[in-house]
Amino acid sequence: VPFFETVSNLSLVRSTSVADMAFLGVAVGCPLVSWLDVKLRCRRVLLVGAPLISTSLLLIILFCAHCSVAILMMTMFFLGLFCSSYVLTFVIAKEIATPNTTGVSVGFVNMFSVGFAPILQPLVGWLLQMGARHGKAIDTLNFSSVDYQHALLLIPAMTLLAAALGFFISSADAADASS
Repeated sequence: VPFFETVSNLSLVRSTSVADMAFLGVAVGCPLVSWLDVKLRCRRVLLVGAPLISTSLLLIILFCAHCSVAILMMTMFFLGLFCSSYVLTFVIAKEIATPNTTGVSVGFVNMFSVGFAPILQPLVGWLLQMGARHGKAIDTLNFSSVDYQHALLLIPAMTLLAAALGFFISSADAADASS
């Protein structure tokens, strides 16, 4: 939200509305990705393609944030839609677990997926502060568009990592497990 306030010069309410579109995209995307997983029977396409598209959308948001509010909202919606491929990690966890360990397996995936937030959020904050310091005291920092853009590049880097990891998913195993 502060990114949109700074880079797009939007009000707090408008920035929040733009950011909320990602959640709407996830709400639509999770069932859609699950349906596509069954229909396509090629999980690797979803686990590589969706993060690559997400990376592109993130870069558009980071470096073209001066676009109209409608374009930003649409881009954030599609970002949420494509980020929804994360739901497949829960399916994979269930498929590879034994009946006695399914709960632990799915719980581990859930813990792992939310467990990065306490690490990555402070890291983005630290990067933001380091970019904005330039000899200033921390209590007088004003973050520029460039400061936000550089700090938030960590997010598309993580989606690229997700795409790279998606290559290690066996499409044949996923198709067999769906049967």
